Amino acid sequence: HEIGYIWKADMEDIDKHKPGFGDDVKMSLVLGSNVDVRLYTDSDDVKIDGETVAAKFKNGKKYYELKGTTPYDLTEKHTATIDGTDYEFSPISYVYRDTAHS
Repeated sequence: HEIGYIWKADMEDIDKHKPGFGDDVKMSLVLGSNVDVRLYTDSDDVKIDGETVAAKFKNGKKYYELKGTTPYDLTEKHTATIDGTDYEFSPISYVYRDTAHS
């Protein structure tokens, strides 16, 4: 099979995906056939892309999840609204955080 899309990135590309929120909001990726993005915050008022999302818990930590991002959409920007403030992020924001920037 031919791979139709390969995204080659350097640090300048990654820098464009710095998340808008601070280090108080943690991130993780869940990799499967699609990519889920988890945002960890103690807030009870969270929306992702304008939709209220229910809190979930794992190991005593509260998180909110953007589900079903495809590998082709890893650089797509999303908005997390936490306590009424909008923050831009993308799945690649996790990579930004996992590099020497953190």
